Amino acid sequence: MTEHLLFFTNKNWKKQVASNHFDIVVVGAGALGTSCAYELAKHNHKVALFDQFSAPHHFGSSYGETRLFRQAYFEDERYIPFLKESYELWKIWETEFAVDLFHETGYLTFFDQESDIALKMTQNAKKWSISGAHYNNKQLKQKFPMFTINSSLRGYCEEHAGFLNVNLFLKSCLKQLISKGGKVFFNEKVCSWKKEQQGYQITTEKGNYSCDKIIFTVGAWLRNLTSLCEMKLTIRRGVQFWVDVPPLLPKKMPCFAFATNKDYVFGFPSFSKKGIKIASYHPSNTVDDLDKARESYTKEEWNAVRDLASQFFPWLPLTPDNFHVCIYTLTSDEDFILDYSKNDRNIILLGGGSGHAFKFSPFLAKQVSDFFICGKDIPQNLQFFTLR
Repeated sequence: MTEHLLFFTNKNWKKQVASNHFDIVVVGAGALGTSCAYELAKHNHKVALFDQFSAPHHFGSSYGETRLFRQAYFEDERYIPFLKESYELWKIWETEFAVDLFHETGYLTFFDQESDIALKMTQNAKKWSISGAHYNNKQLKQKFPMFTINSSLRGYCEEHAGFLNVNLFLKSCLKQLISKGGKVFFNEKVCSWKKEQQGYQITTEKGNYSCDKIIFTVGAWLRNLTSLCEMKLTIRRGVQFWVDVPPLLPKKMPCFAFATNKDYVFGFPSFSKKGIKIASYHPSNTVDDLDKARESYTKEEWNAVRDLASQFFPWLPLTPDNFHVCIYTLTSDEDFILDYSKNDRNIILLGGGSGHAFKFSPFLAKQVSDFFICGKDIPQNLQFFTLR
């Protein structure tokens, strides 16, 4: 299913490693793990990145073609300064990678008077000086004819929002990591680690390695590492759907969201031959078996998206043309996890992305590279990410 997307394999680029010792081993090559490995290698640390699969794989959350980037965060305004810095860092990474990762389309939210989400979003935009424009119903119909809009709706469009190209980012970041001397080991599951007098011994399915420090960015598999993470994590399905667009529909459109009657569906303009992408903000059923193939969606999952989205796109088909099942790792408070292992400042955990961590990748990687190497305290502004 994913064979054509494998950007790198050990056979293609893995060279003989003179020494199996590394300054830092990163376990998990999703967006966060790859970002941390690159940022550390960029600062001349000897880094190894391990993953039990090949990248990008469809079992984690760093998959699905695109991810939204926005700054007028309605979830928790403590994240907004991180998003502002992330915005600048994504631009820097685009220059370093020499690719266009961020497509600044704007983010248009349609809302009614029942939407608490829209109220909080617009309040935070004003408080934090985030550029955007308000539209009344008449203005929406004139400026955005690709949507069918009923008479009770208003809109807000965040100017400097848009989407990130997931696969291009992973490909480019891995390429740059390797160019900085980082080593990548795909299809090589880390089975155990043991603290030694100096550093750690890492045992994988294929060999033994040693390192001074370890970063665990294993996504949903953090739930299985109970010796490191005592917090209960809930894993849920987040299904993304693609539908073909009618030939006469305007091609240029912003990222969008429909926030009505307490529901929230968001989507992306057509970026590939798959058409537009739409998904529910709220993840659905829990996932018990992380290794189980996710080759189907339920009628309820599609209807939760279609019932709302079809009010704006009456041409939506009865079934989607394509889909992908992503998995959300939810902490009890839905904040990230960024903390040292208990009584050990040479191991750090980064995860609990709750479906919204991708956009923060360069910021979180920079934070880890700043304080983890020296074993400093978690910065005060990140303390609400700690486990204790």
